[in-house]
Amino acid sequence: MMSKIMLRKLFGFSSIALLSTALVQLADPSFSGTISIGIQPATASKQTNQQWQQYLGGRKIVEFSSYSSGYGGGGMSSKKELHFCSNGRFAYAAQSSLSVDVTGASAGGSGRNSSIGTWKIIESNQSVVAIEFLSSAGEKQQSVLGLGQDGRLYNDAGKKLLTTSSDACQ
Repeated sequence: MMSKIMLRKLFGFSSIALLSTALVQLADPSFSGTISIGIQPATASKQTNQQWQQYLGGRKIVEFSSYSSGYGGGGMSSKKELHFCSNGRFAYAAQSSLSVDVTGASAGGSGRNSSIGTWKIIESNQSVVAIEFLSSAGEKQQSVLGLGQDGRLYNDAGKKLLTTSSDACQ
């Protein structure tokens, strides 16, 4: 039996509904339809929960975004990092910058955001994991990650994520 759950996107935290379909959709970032992922009930996935904990523990996930409006118009860029410590702690940091350049005026700005807390796996199967984050401020967020057919990690929007060893978890 598959369960339907509401989760939030990693980094963006916008709601999505998970339904029963193939993870193959995550391996195609150009896919523009609804992304649906099947998740097994937690009672049937104790072993996969442990596998995902071992896989994520001690890793950092990095997401880069950028946009340019063209010649002289401005743009934006952002970098988001999420550290999964093996002891169940997490650290999140985001940096962004924005510039606008129009005839006769220009402006720019930047911002930073960070959070720390704990993470735990809610449900998983071999290809997909649902994670709950509890910040030190008491805020709960949920997200989904999946392994594509190419062996790379993707968020629930189908965006490929960079993963490497965490330099924040010692």
